[in-house]
Amino acid sequence: MIPRGSRHYPILDLYRAIASFAVVLYHIAGSLEITGMASHAYVAVDFFFLLSGFVIDRAYGARLEDPSYRLEFLLLRFVRLWPMIVLGTLVGAFVATGSLLRGHALDLSNMALVLAFGLLLLPFGRMPLTASIFPFDGPLWSLFYEVVANAAYGFAFRWLRIPV
Repeated sequence: MIPRGSRHYPILDLYRAIASFAVVLYHIAGSLEITGMASHAYVAVDFFFLLSGFVIDRAYGARLEDPSYRLEFLLLRFVRLWPMIVLGTLVGAFVATGSLLRGHALDLSNMALVLAFGLLLLPFGRMPLTASIFPFDGPLWSLFYEVVANAAYGFAFRWLRIPV
């Protein structure tokens, strides 16, 4: 049983887990070229972001009423996301290096630049063999936009929150 006044909603955790699972299925189906399986599950990313926005507001909204909390909020959010940024980028760099070694020219300066951009969560542009703005970690775009949305929320909080 959830105590009265709790800011935690277990049902939202379940919805977020279902959305995450749907996106994983979508990517597995795409990788295995299985047509029709979870073909519209990419919409779950938007649903996940919507739920995450609600959860973040419930967790940090009251504290963001104090403008001096803004930078701390951004730091807390970035520290929470940073391990996934680093892990995804490093694993992607390792996999990309292996792929390039098997038949493509290896441009170490370009790869070092892509790695630095990925670790700093900066969009790179395009690199051979990928159309992603984060060549070593394609899904990193979602964390990039989450950081952008968190910054917008942190600094535009008083204009975004409408009391009901």
